[in-house]
Amino acid sequence: MVLISPALSDDVVSVFGIDVTTRLRLPLSDRQKVYMRYHREHVFKAPAEPTPGVSTVQVVSAPAPIPEVPTLTTPSVDSDPWNDLLAQFPEGDEFRPFVEEALPAGYAGLPAPEAWIDLPDGRGGTATTAVFAWPSEKVAFVRDEDVADCASLLRHGWTIASPNDTAPLVAFLAL
Repeated sequence: MVLISPALSDDVVSVFGIDVTTRLRLPLSDRQKVYMRYHREHVFKAPAEPTPGVSTVQVVSAPAPIPEVPTLTTPSVDSDPWNDLLAQFPEGDEFRPFVEEALPAGYAGLPAPEAWIDLPDGRGGTATTAVFAWPSEKVAFVRDEDVADCASLLRHGWTIASPNDTAPLVAFLAL
C-alpha cells in the first residue's frame, strides 16, 4: 500500500494525483528494499505523535536487515531532476551506466524519467517494474528477466529496452 505522509495536505495529494488505494507489487527486489528503507528513514515525513483523524500504519513484522544501505541524496527544491535520478543509482549499481548514458538527453531538454515504477498490464494490474521510464512517452528500461512480462506493453505502443537490448533506449534518447 502507498503510505502518504500526514505532513501532506489532501490538496497536495490530489494535485500530485496520488491514489491512496494503490498497492505495490510484491515481493520487492533487494534493491527496492534498500531504497524503501532509506526513503522511510530519511525522506518520508511522519509526525512524532499521531495526528487526530489521521490513520496510521502499524508494521507487524519487519523484513530481515539488508546490508549496505547506499548513500542517496535527498533532492532539494532547486535540484536537477537528472542528477536526482542518478543519485538513486550509486556507484557500482548495475543500472548506473544506463542512467549515465541517458543523462545527456537531460541537457537536450528531455525530462528525467521516473525510477522504479510499476508499468500497467492493461487489465488493471502490473506487467513489470521499470528501472526507469517515461510513462507519458511510453518508453521503459526494464531488467532483462522482465522483458518477457512486457508483451502487453508492446501491444499498447510501449518502447521497451533492457541491458541486453539498449537499441530502443538509444533511439529514443537520440530524438
